[in-house]
Amino acid sequence: LATLALMDLLQKNCMFYYAGDFDPEGLLIAQRLKQRYGRKLELWNYRVDWYEEYLSEVELNDMRIRKLEQIEMKELEELKKAMCRERRAVYQEAMMEKQSNRPCPVQGKGRIYLGIWDFIFMRSWCRRQRIKDLNRHWALRKSR
Repeated sequence: LATLALMDLLQKNCMFYYAGDFDPEGLLIAQRLKQRYGRKLELWNYRVDWYEEYLSEVELNDMRIRKLEQIEMKELEELKKAMCRERRAVYQEAMMEKQSNRPCPVQGKGRIYLGIWDFIFMRSWCRRQRIKDLNRHWALRKSR
């Protein structure tokens, strides 16, 4: 929730680029973020060729495959079909080297790339910011 709160604050002046896992849960997260932020969020490197190149040994059971029925975005349709066909997951960590070597569209003011590690960082940043705000609040109350 802290990450979404921060993104809500930043969305007026920022463009987000999101990369995540290629599994049913990861596609659902990507879809929800895209629905929430619309044109302000771009799904970065959600490509079938990457999915096929980095297939893991993790097999998707029927319950997880059924989650793909909730994916409605045209942008994720080809990846969804590949997942239904291959029935395997791909995790972001396997693609990190390729992602870091690929030209990133996030250079420039007001652009933010979001991956799993960034969510962790942003969550801790929000927590620290909230603590600073609380400390400032209590300092003001004490000084009165």
